[in-house]
Amino acid sequence: VESSITITANTLPSVGAVSATVNPICAGGTTDLSVAGVSGTGAVVTWYTGAGGTGTTLGTGSTLTGVSAAGTYYAYVTGTCTPAVESSITIVANTLSVAAATTTASPDSGCISSITLTATGYTEGTGSVLTWYTGTGGTGTNLGASSPLVITPLSGLNTYYAYISGSCNTVETSVTARVGGSANVILTPVTVPVAIVVCEDGPWSYYEDPSNPNKYIFAVKWGATNAAAKAAAVVTISINGAPIWHEATRSTGIKDASYILPRYWNVDIGSNTLVDPVDVKFFYDPAEIASITADRDAHLTALNIITPGRYFAVPFRWFKTVGIPFTPGLINDGNNFAFPSADLPLAGSGTESGVNYAEWAGITSFSGGTGGVGISPFGGVALPVTLTSIEAVPIQNQYIQVRWTTVLEVNNRGFDVMRSEDGINFTKVGYVNGHNNSTVTNNYAFDDKTVSSGKMYYYRLRQIDNDGKSTDTKIVNAMLTGGSSLTVGEFYPNPTNNTTTIDIFNVSDKEMTMKVYDMIGNLVHTETTSLLKGANKMSLNMNNLADGNYSAVITFDGREVTVKKIIVQK
Repeated sequence: VESSITITANTLPSVGAVSATVNPICAGGTTDLSVAGVSGTGAVVTWYTGAGGTGTTLGTGSTLTGVSAAGTYYAYVTGTCTPAVESSITIVANTLSVAAATTTASPDSGCISSITLTATGYTEGTGSVLTWYTGTGGTGTNLGASSPLVITPLSGLNTYYAYISGSCNTVETSVTARVGGSANVILTPVTVPVAIVVCEDGPWSYYEDPSNPNKYIFAVKWGATNAAAKAAAVVTISINGAPIWHEATRSTGIKDASYILPRYWNVDIGSNTLVDPVDVKFFYDPAEIASITADRDAHLTALNIITPGRYFAVPFRWFKTVGIPFTPGLINDGNNFAFPSADLPLAGSGTESGVNYAEWAGITSFSGGTGGVGISPFGGVALPVTLTSIEAVPIQNQYIQVRWTTVLEVNNRGFDVMRSEDGINFTKVGYVNGHNNSTVTNNYAFDDKTVSSGKMYYYRLRQIDNDGKSTDTKIVNAMLTGGSSLTVGEFYPNPTNNTTTIDIFNVSDKEMTMKVYDMIGNLVHTETTSLLKGANKMSLNMNNLADGNYSAVITFDGREVTVKKIIVQK
């Protein structure tokens, strides 16, 4: 007989490595753990926070999901037999970056050569360093990786970014700085009695408002030859407390009036003179032009109700005084400027720091100026002479011709042609008979052949009535350049209702640019063309422009030569 027994051998617990789907994890993130190679009779995996089955029990099974904290995790395997075995993994949690609570630039405006960028209240997360860039999102120029950081700023209005990018996240904050004159222009609301140049921005010198540091209210392009005048210059920007206007009633009972901007400028260069012409930027508010225009229009309507059709609007124009400062008291003779003055054709316009400016080129003497509109009589019994235009034009660079046009003459004996070399002291150089009484357009011209090259001459007319009374016109100027390389004619037909043409003769090939501005300084047309040596014709299509007066600023090879008037009349 026999008896038997079967002995079964259970296998011991065994375990492989623990792995994580993400490690390290970012703060606020999770990862899943799994253990491989688990075997053994009756093997069970239990997850603990401590070794040897200690600490907190987290779950059972070969995977553990949603682990969100840093630390060491144990896969503890028990079975039918002992000893138990375990495997572990350490989870690392990276820190998040926190954007700066404040970012500053010091100084943040003005004519400055360096600024300090500072960020505070930030956290650099794992793998990150705060770095300053000129573009958002870590783009543009890398300026450096510290705070505070001293940099050479970019000119104009620019934004600088404090950028932090690490293993887990990206954050940034920014700060802006306005550097240079053009980026810090303001429209002063009050009179600034003494402004001095404190900012050189390219070729322009910007003048600071002393009560508002690092803010600029006027600009001059002096050039290299006017150092003495620049050093002595004092700029005044004035805001008149009351409207600047004057209405005159003539001996015939007819009225005329001027409405002038309340904002005006003066530049005093002491005993110095300008060696070469300068350019100027004057900052103004278009609402001020709109206001004086509305006042003019309201009064014009009232006058024409009393005497229908007798009065018309004089459009806006910029002007400057010659030899004397501008003051509101000069506006004391209706629409007649009884003081030395000259029109300022626009060489450019636009905005700087959101402020409108008018730019004038070729200014040969300093005094003051502003702009305005007016009312003049039209038809019926009016002033002795209604003068619609006056200009001085070099003719083939050999002599200067003074031209003017009237549309109405009453008892007009004629015109003395007056000339000055300083714009102040005038002498008579000629006389032209008038048409006595006339209601048609009359064109006049006087050839001044006693002039020299390279000298600026100023002209005005003295209109003389049959009874001996006289009135002086505004001042115009011209100069012979000493060697004719260009001859620029006049537009014809003028007035025009469609196309107008101008003749130009030059001794070499040149590039010509023509910019057409309306009477309030808006650029309405630009055209550039290449001219061949000899005679050229250039035509402009004015069909799309409204009726009115326009100024064509003509430059050759980047240098302004002349300004011509165009009248559109459809």
